[in-house]
Amino acid sequence: MSVTGFDDSTFAKEAELTTVRQRPYDMAVKAAQKALALIEGRPVHEPFETFPVQLQVRGSTAKPRTSPLL
Repeated sequence: MSVTGFDDSTFAKEAELTTVRQRPYDMAVKAAQKALALIEGRPVHEPFETFPVQLQVRGSTAKPRTSPLL
């Protein structure tokens, strides 16, 4: 069995939790800019945006099986 987190918190490394590292500060800045634009009546040209992530593989995930299940 493998367990994966989603935010790469401070404790993820200590717990050897495989996780997806995000950049919440950058995401918050963009969200605030879009919110302010809407409040001020300006158009938001990219209402949806995708941010890059990194998979941090640690001890909570197992290697794939080499033989199929019977």
